[in-house]
Amino acid sequence: MSGSSLDGLDVALCSFEKTAQGWTWEIIAGETFEYDPSWIAKLSDWSNKSAYDLAKTHTDLGHLIGMKIRNFSIVHGKDYQFIASHGHTAFHQPERHFTCQIGDGETIATYITCPLITNFRNKDVALGGQGAPLVPMGERLLFPNVSLFLNLGGIANISILPRENDHFQITSMRRDGGLYTAFDVCPCNMVLNHLAERLEKSYDAEGKFAQSGRINAKWLNDLNNISFYHLFPPRSLGREWVEAEIFATMPTDVPTEDLLCTFCHHIAYQIAQQAERFRLTDTNILITGGGAFNTFLMDQIREGLAPFRIQVISADEKLIQYKEALIFAFLGLLTLQGQPTTLASVTGARHEVVSGSIHVPAYDAKHQQDLFTFFCQPIFSSN
Repeated sequence: MSGSSLDGLDVALCSFEKTAQGWTWEIIAGETFEYDPSWIAKLSDWSNKSAYDLAKTHTDLGHLIGMKIRNFSIVHGKDYQFIASHGHTAFHQPERHFTCQIGDGETIATYITCPLITNFRNKDVALGGQGAPLVPMGERLLFPNVSLFLNLGGIANISILPRENDHFQITSMRRDGGLYTAFDVCPCNMVLNHLAERLEKSYDAEGKFAQSGRINAKWLNDLNNISFYHLFPPRSLGREWVEAEIFATMPTDVPTEDLLCTFCHHIAYQIAQQAERFRLTDTNILITGGGAFNTFLMDQIREGLAPFRIQVISADEKLIQYKEALIFAFLGLLTLQGQPTTLASVTGARHEVVSGSIHVPAYDAKHQQDLFTFFCQPIFSSN
């Protein structure tokens, strides 16, 4: 998983088992490979780059991902039976009917000896969907006892699984009430990390710089009045939107610490707005993603949710950091099983689909196998 916050490539080794009660899972090992400054430059500001840059970086990132997967498996001494790679989102404009994740699957496949699944979003977009968020399918099947999720990555996104007595709350906003609803709330680490770079930091550790700043009331008001926030789901954001709506309009005469403080309050306010919109009360919420380690941001979120009596679930560090990698691994498994990986109620597509492109590994005499037999092994059976 390579997120829009550009903090690095998350690699997680996961196991899944289907039982009579549902799916069980484990994150056996995880590691984040931070991007160096040259890679951050390659993966950002696509509006000023050429088709050549896109094609070259698509292939180069495939090599990088392949090498990191190979090194990860050597260090952790574990075998794996398939790999799922989300890639890195260069463009995401579903309103124009396209999205683009780079990190070439055929290139990655030259480093591995098992099936690889990539390209999880395009089919949903082709069917009129947002192509995002995709994690709700995994949340629904892997976390059956949780009804509210918040991911604080480059973009903050929320997932709402209505409880039986919440049905009327969802129908007050959606014609297909009672279905899973998930959408992008607002930018998060993409902006916070961008501001931290001004202070020569890759991120604002624990939100200490933000805590030292003061709210800029004018910018906070401008942010909260951005038209996107008045849209009903399905809705999603991409880096190009953030660059145009946030970076390009950011005040130039305000201290960076104040900008960090203000944007943390903006994130918390927008999250609280969703609780009010959907009338979410008396429940728990699982918060994951890099922003969950930002103590100042989390304090603002807890304060914003307190009037709705929404309590944050305590989660271990491994789950907080690798939940999205876990779920895309699971989506890869669903793809191999021929099971739907999307939720139309979330993305707005015409119907749910089995998404993902399956890549066959490069021929290796040391790992000869009948691939047809491999795909039919019980591990991939949905029964």
